Amino acid sequence: MAKKQTNGNLALEQQRVIVIPAHDEIIARKLRVAAYARVSSSSEDQLNSYRVQNQYYSELISGNPDWEMVDIYADEGITGTSVEKREDFQRMMQDCRKGKIDRILVKSISRFARNTKDCLAAVRELKELGVSVQFEEQGIDTSKVSSEMVTAIIASLAQKGSESISENVRWGVQKRMQDGTYLPSSLPFGYTMIEKSIQIDETQAEIVREIYTAYLAGKNVDEIAEKLGITRRYVTQLLQPLVKEGTVKRAYMIDLKVYEKLAESFGDYAPVSDSGYILVNDMLSNMAKHVQSQLQESFDAVQDYDENKANLALEMDYTTNNMVEKVRTSVETIVSINQHSELSKSMLYNEVAYDLERIGDYCGHIAKFVIEDVYEVDEVILKNLKKMHKTAQKMIRSAMLAFLEGKTNLKDDIMDFEESMHMLQNKSINIIATQMAENSFDEKERSNYFMYLFRVVKAFERIGDISIEIIDVAIEFHNNIPRSTTPRTFR
Repeated sequence: MAKKQTNGNLALEQQRVIVIPAHDEIIARKLRVAAYARVSSSSEDQLNSYRVQNQYYSELISGNPDWEMVDIYADEGITGTSVEKREDFQRMMQDCRKGKIDRILVKSISRFARNTKDCLAAVRELKELGVSVQFEEQGIDTSKVSSEMVTAIIASLAQKGSESISENVRWGVQKRMQDGTYLPSSLPFGYTMIEKSIQIDETQAEIVREIYTAYLAGKNVDEIAEKLGITRRYVTQLLQPLVKEGTVKRAYMIDLKVYEKLAESFGDYAPVSDSGYILVNDMLSNMAKHVQSQLQESFDAVQDYDENKANLALEMDYTTNNMVEKVRTSVETIVSINQHSELSKSMLYNEVAYDLERIGDYCGHIAKFVIEDVYEVDEVILKNLKKMHKTAQKMIRSAMLAFLEGKTNLKDDIMDFEESMHMLQNKSINIIATQMAENSFDEKERSNYFMYLFRVVKAFERIGDISIEIIDVAIEFHNNIPRSTTPRTFR
């Protein structure tokens, strides 16, 4: 049978359908993961040996089906080694620049770089290259946070590292003390060094005994210093710790005739139940003014970087301690005279005096910055400290007005001041953290500078907190809210 002839248009007459078979979904490329380690060559440090870390990271990376092993980079951990001298670290960075790595695993920030500056520089470059770094100990993955957050976190950790170094130094000193091998660089007055053994210097010891005897006899610091021909500072340093701990005490007498006349002169203006505390009110008022002067002197010392002002502020703390002892003794005397005194209310006077003493202690922390450090505070931080100082003064003044004059409505003002204080504190800490990030912590002096600066900021914040405690006591006092007679230290 003959085939049917066509005119060549059959393809046009019939619709032709081409079927493309379905393929499996495109499999995502595995994440190319590397690890970096600082290893120890010491035979004793098996935990940080290359073999142990190599095994750990090999198992960790191969155990994740979405990861692909690139390499394990390792350098020997030599203290003070910069990133430029770490051959494997530089090789790893070059591989990242060539696009061979997507993620780097590191045990901790301290293993990645020796100082904050090197760490931030490397992390920022890697982030720009699209390479994330995962710090295991700190739980930080740089792919999940912004560059600014990375900076803040690392700076904060650097601060903790600095504090850790300080703790290690203190631990070393305490350990040598326990072993009996610690030899201080300078000895306290009354002691001398003989063949690496601390011995009493009998000549100076006699002066120490005379100081305590004169103090117990009622002499003040200036009189004792003048009599013995030594500086006022020596006398203060010897007495202050023992007076503070209550080891050395002396009595303070109240002229009862003067007290009665003064109480009567107030007539109807002073309630009978409170008349016994008119003199104590006056003592607390003077103590508050003295503490505010002490705070001013401490801040001026920091602002002017003046060691003489700092020493004067520390000497003023001795007077503050003396004042709290006077208040305590006076309250005890009045309670013993007037059996109708409310004991719980009497305790509130002692509590306010104690709070003022604590403020005096924090003033000492501020003043010690100048004595213990070698750097002046830069203008950026100083601007914030000025505001914190001004706010602290306002809080002390308002709190004492609330207690002494019953102006408890000032509580709202003080709470507003506290909010400002915390904002200033946070701002100061952020500024310090940024400065820390730009400095190497291999420099011991610079590291100490930041540590002491944090103490100054914290001191202002604590002064504000104590001022709130005082106004809370004022509200209890003037609203006759019952207070437990259990001593504060046991509550």
